[in-house]
Amino acid sequence: MDDYVGFYWTLPINWAGFRRLPPDAEAAAARSRTIRYQLHRVRRFVADTSGRLVKEIVFIEVSPDRGTQAVIGALEEARALCGARQASLVYVDFAEAFHWRRHPHLNAYLQKYEMAPVGLSPDPITIDGCRFDPVEHFEKSRERHKRKTQGFRQAALEELLALAALHRGAPGDYQAISEALNNKAVRTPTGRLWTPETVRKTLKRRGVAFGDVVPEPV
Repeated sequence: MDDYVGFYWTLPINWAGFRRLPPDAEAAAARSRTIRYQLHRVRRFVADTSGRLVKEIVFIEVSPDRGTQAVIGALEEARALCGARQASLVYVDFAEAFHWRRHPHLNAYLQKYEMAPVGLSPDPITIDGCRFDPVEHFEKSRERHKRKTQGFRQAALEELLALAALHRGAPGDYQAISEALNNKAVRTPTGRLWTPETVRKTLKRRGVAFGDVVPEPV
């Protein structure tokens, strides 16, 4: 009987406040459909091969649009388990279907330590009587993300520019504006808290000086 360690990961959605996942695979799958799909896909593969799933590791990235080095900590845990149990790492390789570049740090780590993982193709499967197609899921998610981000961007700019028009550029104004935005629960276009530096950079990109007439947001 072959032993496997399942590895499931996803990206955060800052505008929705989705930045953390519980370490327990079942609990994480209850919060993320992407994790839920990977969990079922891997478990079915292991069952079909009469193998044994000795551990499931869940990881959520820190960036909403790219793979980062933050994944290395989770991979260290996975490599240690694979070595101790003589197990193979198994995960869903989404790049096979979408022609996306693979997670650069995940891929480099696996090659560096010659882990020879089992990369499963992201085939549609039925979960609890409902068909789940990851291609359709990610396409819908991208469109929803685009609409939400555009809405957040416009709302954030309107608030920022209105506040900037009330200030004269005195010391501490960037701090005052960032605090005012955060107190009003207005987040940056990526869903994060404002900082004085974020305010400064955003106004600079817009070409807005303190006290300017507020232009129409675009």
